[in-house]
Amino acid sequence: MIAADSQRTVLATAAERLLAQNNTYGPGELVLTISVLFFSLIMLKDVFRKWVAFPGIIIFAIAVIGGILMPILGVAYLWWWAFFFIWLIAVGIKPGQLSAI
Repeated sequence: MIAADSQRTVLATAAERLLAQNNTYGPGELVLTISVLFFSLIMLKDVFRKWVAFPGIIIFAIAVIGGILMPILGVAYLWWWAFFFIWLIAVGIKPGQLSAI
């Protein structure tokens, strides 16, 4: 029975470690949100329409708020990714139109 208890302890520790890894706001997401902000600010001065640039700035704010509230929300903080994908599609439409000209 002692071996079973020690194995359970090892498995429980490994499971806790995996959960702790999944509950961190990684640097990759921070870099992504900052790049969305920079691209959006650049788009305000370029050929992109403002209706494409402003949502990128809002997405940055939503992602930062989601990262701050991540300990409370858990995995639900990922809802900002839905807005990011919609913005990404809107951004991708304009270069497609420019190459057709």
